[in-house]
Amino acid sequence: GSAGALYHTLNVPLRPGLTDAQFLRVITAAVPAVLRAFDPDAIVVQCGADGLADDRLGRWNLTVTSFTAALAMVLAHGVPTLILGGGGYCCASAARCW
Repeated sequence: GSAGALYHTLNVPLRPGLTDAQFLRVITAAVPAVLRAFDPDAIVVQCGADGLADDRLGRWNLTVTSFTAALAMVLAHGVPTLILGGGGYCCASAARCW
């Protein structure tokens, strides 16, 4: 983040070809640490479906299973959460994901 949002966001750059196992390793390590550090009153999660394996514009190899597992980790903390969809250029896959 910058200006008023400085130190209030988390962006983790990940390499092309990312798999479910790799993604979940990052999420499993990051989510609890971030929630402890920030102690948020609310969370906004922007879930772009373009990371799904069959998305032509995405460069990851994820399945819906990893998306739901990651979101479940966030929701398990009981913090009010706004979930936003985004991305997803294979309409059938994005529809299955959301």
